[in-house]
Amino acid sequence: MWGFIGAALVVAAASFWQSFGWLLWGVNPNLVLVSLITTSFFLRERWSFLFLAALAGLILKFSPSGREELIIIFLLGIGLAVLKNYLPWNNLLGVLVLIFLGTLIFYLFFGPRLIFSVVFGKEIFLNLALGLLFFALLGGVWQNKK
Repeated sequence: MWGFIGAALVVAAASFWQSFGWLLWGVNPNLVLVSLITTSFFLRERWSFLFLAALAGLILKFSPSGREELIIIFLLGIGLAVLKNYLPWNNLLGVLVLIFLGTLIFYLFFGPRLIFSVVFGKEIFLNLALGLLFFALLGGVWQNKK
């Protein structure tokens, strides 16, 4: 139970923070995508993850981002959460690979010309660093929930 609450807090905080347009080095990292991918490695039940994805979507609905971006983030989060079950690596490497893949797919939809720019490199770096941070936070919650 505490693990789910910790995951919900991470996703909700990331969603609120992203909706305010937080910039670091001139880039708005995709906090929602990173938090959804990371929490998917800790949740056992799919319904719990679907609830978190819906929570993120509800919070982002009131942000200035477009409807198409919201739909793509939601579908990417769910699709990559399913894909994680087929990865042969440990969870940390799986999180990093899926964050990279999710960010790349998001850029393919909304800014394919930016993939070879500094902006994409900065966002990849930030998303991976935040993924490591979320993974460490959630790992601590899961270890201490016993």
